[in-house]
Amino acid sequence: MWRYVGEDYLQRSGLWYAVVRPPQLLDEPGFVKSVRLQQGNPGGPGQIPREDLAAVMIEAMTSFHSLNTTFEIVSDPSHPAIAWRTELLELEADK
Repeated sequence: MWRYVGEDYLQRSGLWYAVVRPPQLLDEPGFVKSVRLQQGNPGGPGQIPREDLAAVMIEAMTSFHSLNTTFEIVSDPSHPAIAWRTELLELEADK
């Protein structure tokens, strides 16, 4: 609950941001499983290697497409390997 208070404050601050909501972080090699981005706080369990989360966060920080967005990230072996890059381009800005 408290993280949403911080996110709301950031969203109303007027600063540029990208909020990335990861699931449980794993200490295992990244880029082995595919990654999926989604919006709308679908919640639920999930896991992701720290290395994969870092790669998405770096890309989000350097892309205007993720400006003022909030999204979730999870590992998804059934997802195409680099589909997350396209999903990053299709994120909708927060309202």
